Amino acid sequence: MKFVTIVSAVAVVAVVAVKDVVSECESRIKASQDGWDATCQYWCGQYAPVKCQGVMDAAGLITCIQKEVTYCYDPLATVGDDKAALTDEELVSGCEAKMSSTKYEWIPTCKNFCKSFLPGQRGNCSKEAKDVDTLIECVNETFDYCISKDDESGDLVELCEQQIHTTKQEWLPTCQRWCSQYAPGTELGATCDGTIEKVYDLIHCINKYQPYCF
Repeated sequence: MKFVTIVSAVAVVAVVAVKDVVSECESRIKASQDGWDATCQYWCGQYAPVKCQGVMDAAGLITCIQKEVTYCYDPLATVGDDKAALTDEELVSGCEAKMSSTKYEWIPTCKNFCKSFLPGQRGNCSKEAKDVDTLIECVNETFDYCISKDDESGDLVELCEQQIHTTKQEWLPTCQRWCSQYAPGTELGATCDGTIEKVYDLIHCINKYQPYCF
């Protein structure tokens, strides 16, 4: 009976310890300047008792999560500070995962540009993409229509033409003319899914029906 009691007590302590590690893991992710994808906090509780058994602290759990879920990373950890540089594959998978997140209004095809902006590739960027956020910034620096901005104001057609005109690659000049033809109230605009309220919606619609624009 005494042995069973001891085992039960140890089990309770172990459960409490895991909860503490999970709680600290979630707190660290929340405190990392929004650099982590919001879903990464979820993995603390999922991986602690399953894929990361034996981990004794939050730092170890976070490291374990990073190995399994490559788009989760700590932007505060610098290269050489107990963190290896991300591989090209990890950069791309992280970039694609964030662009696919429902947290952002990325046009689905935008994630295909991730590979093009790796260091040494054809995409031009004002800074070297050494982490996922910088790689995303590089994509959006060239393809600024990839993410919608809440402060957009003005004529949708003009904004659409401006964003297509300012992108440095891929869009053909003739694609600008579709801005007016797919605008709200037009026959073609009526074929778009949902209501066109922002320039993102308009460009997304054009890209859906005029795929050669990419």
